Amino acid sequence: MMSHGGWREIVISRFGENIRHFIESCWELYRQEKDRRRLFETIRLLIQINETKDFIEQKIALTSVLLENLKHTYASQNKNYKREKHKFYCKPKTKDDNPLSFKELLTDMVNEVNMPDDFNFNLSKITRDRNNIIHQGLLGSSYDDMRKQYEDMVSFIRVYLLSLFNFKGHYYSFDEPNIVKSMGVEPFYLKDR
Repeated sequence: MMSHGGWREIVISRFGENIRHFIESCWELYRQEKDRRRLFETIRLLIQINETKDFIEQKIALTSVLLENLKHTYASQNKNYKREKHKFYCKPKTKDDNPLSFKELLTDMVNEVNMPDDFNFNLSKITRDRNNIIHQGLLGSSYDDMRKQYEDMVSFIRVYLLSLFNFKGHYYSFDEPNIVKSMGVEPFYLKDR
């Protein structure tokens, strides 16, 4: 999750101790969840999406597939859900139960990793954007609006992954690449370094 070509780095790589801290603090949880959550493929796809010169709609579609993968691997491993005909239900499932929606599963996924409240990701908007591109094929928005949608989705995925790894430290946001954000530690200011 470092800088590759057009990739916006997540760890502040100009300070070597940040990279070391990132690896040391996240490696064990990554290793434990790697196969169950298909993390190698997830991170590889995240890098490929950003590096590609594809149309923004294609980037949003691939990012939506990535969100679907994260949701699916989460729900498949969760003992509170039952999978039936490609849909997930709460256990115990009764005859009249409705399948859980994408947004409900995404919300549960976020709550399980204790994503900090101050990130204010709009799960309704992320779900709506994902549904529009997956079910309608086009967003019909301006380029700037679509770019913002893409950046919001990637920012959400990155913070989710950091939370999944129980990361505590400083990182760059995807949607605000010059802004250092903090997770579980005191704020950090580059001018202080």
